[in-house]
Amino acid sequence: AEHISQFNEEARSPFVRKYKTIIHPGEVNRIRELPQNGNIVATHTDSPDVLIWDVESQPNRHAVLGASDSRPDLVLTGHQDNAEFALAMCSSEPLVLSGGKDKSVVLWSIHDHISTQATEANSAKSPATGGSIKSASKAGEG
Repeated sequence: AEHISQFNEEARSPFVRKYKTIIHPGEVNRIRELPQNGNIVATHTDSPDVLIWDVESQPNRHAVLGASDSRPDLVLTGHQDNAEFALAMCSSEPLVLSGGKDKSVVLWSIHDHISTQATEANSAKSPATGGSIKSASKAGEG
């Protein structure tokens, strides 16, 4: 109890540092990490969409007044109304599960997106592979 009473929210640990800032479009109500790839996170905001971010590939942004939002790597659509809180990632496959105010549960597979990223990473490391770069911008409705 004595230790808790001495807690100071303003204190900063020398062992923890900010790695990157992403300017999210709207408030972040939930964030989940993909267990198979810690660089991939999904966010729920105050909209029907679920946003997928590759934290490693996102540019580091400075949160200043008037700065434009960062662009998510993938936008998952399928809800008819806001999907703010229910969000999960499958522990064994690259699946995203979301619940919304529209009383629906939507399941998306982001396997193709993850596979495309792996192909791009390998092509960047070894240009002679001949792999094509594909841009995954939206997943189909589930």
